[in-house]
This record gives sequence, structure tokens and C-alpha cells, in this order.
Amino acid sequence: MIQIGEFVSMLDWMSATQRFVDLGDGNGLVSLLKAINITDPHLESLVDETAKAIAQVSDALIYILPIEVMSAAAKLKKLIPKLKIEGKEYSELQPFLLLGDEIQTKYQKLALDRPDLPSNLVDNFNRQLAIIDWYQAHQQQVKAIVLSRELFISILKYWLREGHEVFDGYEARKNAEQILNRRGYNLEFDRFPDRNKIIKRWNRTKELRNNLAHLGMDKNCGSIEDIKLDINTKIDDIKICLKDFLKTAKSRNS
Repeated sequence: MIQIGEFVSMLDWMSATQRFVDLGDGNGLVSLLKAINITDPHLESLVDETAKAIAQVSDALIYILPIEVMSAAAKLKKLIPKLKIEGKEYSELQPFLLLGDEIQTKYQKLALDRPDLPSNLVDNFNRQLAIIDWYQAHQQQVKAIVLSRELFISILKYWLREGHEVFDGYEARKNAEQILNRRGYNLEFDRFPDRNKIIKRWNRTKELRNNLAHLGMDKNCGSIEDIKLDINTKIDDIKICLKDFLKTAKSRNS
């Protein structure tokens, strides 16, 4: 017979898992994992690593750090199956192990080991598109727009065959941003047939970001009803453009 304490404990685990899955907030799960008293040093280390990976995914999603999201999700993808094998006899871990598949399913699309490697650049961009999808699906459209803006710059650098500089900071990315803003010049990109379409979507992304960043202080930004009505349609349009741009850039670099 299930005891009341066990039932309440399971509800706590379910609530914390749902919060991590629905909102990306892993604080509850981290607290529950850290509260387990484990005597086996190896298993204790494994649980601690899992809690850290959940915290990293959570924090990276909050602060829009896509590289960290990918790395931490990749750690989680490896740790949960390991924990299911090595912790199967540990009763206090059973609620987490029962819910682990849901966490894995939710975050495995964002996982990429060593996303900073040049050889992983296209996979990295595809994971960033998946993170944009995640933000949009979880009503975090502002973050989806912010990441979309940066991805335009990254893909353009890749299109320009400057992919090795994508993670080299603001100065290395400045030239690509200037080209998108039409304040810089690149003969090959100026002759690119899809150039105007890309710049149009880039401008739309900037406009959306600026309207939302001004916190409604700009009288031209529209009402909340107007924003809610078409923001997802605009993000969908931007994502299609980014995917097409990445496909072209990949073909150009192959």
C-alpha cells in the first residue's frame, strides 16, 4: 500500500519535472535531487552531475546561451540512461528515474556534444533553430527573436566562408552585421539572388526585437492584442528564411 508521504513525494517530483519540461525551470528538480541522501560515492557523484546538467540547461535557456544549452543537454542525454542503470535499486531515486524519459524526450533535440567545434557548425545552427522552436512553443517569443537575430549573423558568416570566426566575439561578427544592415559591402553577397529576402527578414527580426524591448513605451509598437495576433506568424516566417539560408550556406561550403 502506498504511504501518504510517498504519494506527496511523487507529486513533488512530477510537479518539478513538469516545470522543467514546460518552462525550462529546473530548480525544483535540482533541489529534490540534492536532498537525496546517497551513501554510495559513485552514485552520489552521478546524481550530482545530473543535477548540475539540469541546472545548466535551465540557466542557459533563461539567459539565451545556445552553446551552453546544447552542451548541458548532451550531458543530460548521457547521464539519465546511466543513472537508470546504476540507481535502479535506490528507492529514493525511483520517482526521477520514472520521469527521466520525459526529460530526455524533451531536450534531446537540443543536445550537441562539443557544439563549438568547427566540424559541428551546421549541427550547431540546426540546434539553434530547435532552441528557437522551443522558445516559441513555450511562449518565450522574445527569446526566440533575440536568438533568431544572432543566427542571421552566424549563418551569414558561414555563407561568407568565415565560419571559423562565428564564436570569436562581437568584433569578428561586426562585419556580417554591417552587411545585413546595408552599411557594409560584400560583392558576392550583393550578387546573391536571395539577398533582399534575407535582409527583409533580418529587418523584421530587428523591428520585432526593438518593439518588444521598448516595453510598450513606443506608441507605434501596437497593442498587446496586435502583438499576440501576429508574432508567431512572423517568427515562423523568419525561421523558414533562416532554414533556407542555412541550406544555401551549407551547399556553398560543401
